[in-house]
Amino acid sequence: MFRVVRPGGWVQFLEMVPEHVGETGRPNTDKLIALMQAVGKARNIYLGCAYNLPKMLADAGFVDIQQEWRTQKIGKSVEEDSAQKENMMELFRGMKTPVLKAGGFGMVSSEAEYDALLEGMDREWEEMPATDHDVAAIWARKPSGTI
Repeated sequence: MFRVVRPGGWVQFLEMVPEHVGETGRPNTDKLIALMQAVGKARNIYLGCAYNLPKMLADAGFVDIQQEWRTQKIGKSVEEDSAQKENMMELFRGMKTPVLKAGGFGMVSSEAEYDALLEGMDREWEEMPATDHDVAAIWARKPSGTI
């Protein structure tokens, strides 16, 4: 990334904090989070970058690094929740093929079972009270005079 940003240019990230299995109290959501973590581990994808992105940017050579923590409400009766919910649904829909190709990680055994988890998560999000979810906004500048 550092290589393709022009000198003096900025990068910005908006990273959701990944929930941990069992923290949501919603069984379908918890199982999909567990599957996301399994895919991440199997593919060596780092899911906790919201916490470490400032250091990663500094290590890459960026300066003027800033991070702000915000909360985003999700759940029942939150008007702006529809986009967040759809983003999460699309994330988990997109994971279906990798999960099934990997044999389901011992958590699901068929496309129908995975689809049932998605439908269950949809219901859980419709029924849960409005809940705060942590989001990190991180931005940094590539120093002028660098290549």
